[in-house]
Amino acid sequence: LADKIFIVHCGISPDKFVPQRSHAQPVPNIVSLSSLEFINMPEVTLIFATTLSSFMIILSFRVLDLKGSPVTKFLHKPNRIVDDETLQRSIRGHGNLVEYAPLFLILMFILELSGAPQTQLYFSGVAFTVGRLMHGIVFSFLNPNMFLRIGGMALTFVGFLGLIRTSIMLLL
Repeated sequence: LADKIFIVHCGISPDKFVPQRSHAQPVPNIVSLSSLEFINMPEVTLIFATTLSSFMIILSFRVLDLKGSPVTKFLHKPNRIVDDETLQRSIRGHGNLVEYAPLFLILMFILELSGAPQTQLYFSGVAFTVGRLMHGIVFSFLNPNMFLRIGGMALTFVGFLGLIRTSIMLLL
């Protein structure tokens, strides 16, 4: 049984995987991992989830550094002074990504598994990711810049609206 896994009913339709039983007696809910054929690997969502997660780690590291974490003290002078506004802006840059990215990725994941056109998913994903990069960079690393802030939010909304449009098209 070492190479067996338990398949728990979680709403996945049976046509998403095809178990191949090699025993004479069927064993309920147990199939060989090597006998599963997965369809609809959500690779578009994986690309954007990986990119956004990497950026989130960078923003988290920035917040830790500005808070004076001992993990990052080797990166700057020991007597460095960080003003409160810089710290608060960095926290908000990180927080904004953490607030927007999960819902976007969940919607993208559902659409990808529903068979939405990859071109539309990539368009929305690129717009959202570039928007979050612009917004996160201006809040966490730069002085206030309205072009990057407003442009970042606009692209974020374009990405969301692209997914919402795709959702509506699939529902109709």
